[in-house]
Amino acid sequence: MNKITNKIKFLTIISILIASFSIAVTSAYAQSENPITFSVSAIIPENQIDENLSYFDLKMDPEMEQTIQVMITNNSNEEITSYIAVNSASTGINGVIAYSEHGIQDKSMKHSIEEIAVVDTPEVVIPANKSTVVDIQLTMPKESYDGVILGGIYITAESNAENEESSSDGFEIENKIAYALGLKLTETEKQVKPNMNLKTIEPSLEAMRTAVNVKLQNSEPIIMKNVMIDAQIYKKGESEVLHSAKTATAEIAPNSSFDFVVDWENNKIEPGQYRLKMRVEYEDDYWEWDEEFEIKDDTSSSVNDEAINVDDEFPIWIFIIAGVGILSLLLYLAFIFGKRSKKDEDK
Repeated sequence: MNKITNKIKFLTIISILIASFSIAVTSAYAQSENPITFSVSAIIPENQIDENLSYFDLKMDPEMEQTIQVMITNNSNEEITSYIAVNSASTGINGVIAYSEHGIQDKSMKHSIEEIAVVDTPEVVIPANKSTVVDIQLTMPKESYDGVILGGIYITAESNAENEESSSDGFEIENKIAYALGLKLTETEKQVKPNMNLKTIEPSLEAMRTAVNVKLQNSEPIIMKNVMIDAQIYKKGESEVLHSAKTATAEIAPNSSFDFVVDWENNKIEPGQYRLKMRVEYEDDYWEWDEEFEIKDDTSSSVNDEAINVDDEFPIWIFIIAGVGILSLLLYLAFIFGKRSKKDEDK
């Protein structure tokens, strides 16, 4: 009887260990069942500047009107609904060009692509394993311009059969994906000289962590790639760098503003006087700033209160150690019970 009891205990512990590892696998699998897939391709017109590109890179004229076309192919085995919008290019945190947000227009932008491009049918139903062509009407401004107008044709799709599923764990899964196709419009070959402005410096939360955001602006209609940005923050009157951030791969959309994040390493942001030294380099041009700024008590308190694990009495590494300790204990108990079972069998 003792042998059977020990074996049951041993198998129970092993089952618990196996189950704990299989839960994550099961959840991940449930979220990937029956995915919808679709593809998007530009039907390249004659006024394409670079025919090797898969997105629209068009040579335009003032007041020019043109219809461009996009083919959307439903590669899944069920009917989908696709939603089409034209969005101005924006620059995300730390320098990433994006096309997913509608209605963003920097103050430096003279012509918005959202005013130039109109989608004929912003919502289309596509049968399983079929394609649909969508027309987009372009109407250029009266006055000529130098540089580029940049945007993206942003397309989302969702299944008509099951827009929302539930996994075995009870979580809702939204079966929806998105695709962005570039749309770049150019009228002249004149080279535009880049310009960067420093707009604001203020504390913030990024991924629920304390940080200071430096808002930068590309005020010209030029795409900037492989931009180097280097920032250091000091306490006013001190020479030791308090926090810093650097990148050499930033991409900045024309006529756009974005936040460059200086991570505060999840320490509390103390109110007081600070100094920012920053340098931005793009090809042969560079911009430098040496600015003093103040963080007020109410602003720092608001950010600190909402941040996760700021000065927490139980840092995350404690939870990691505790988890490893519990797992080690379970393995040890499994070993002991296994050893006892073997002794009982040998008697």
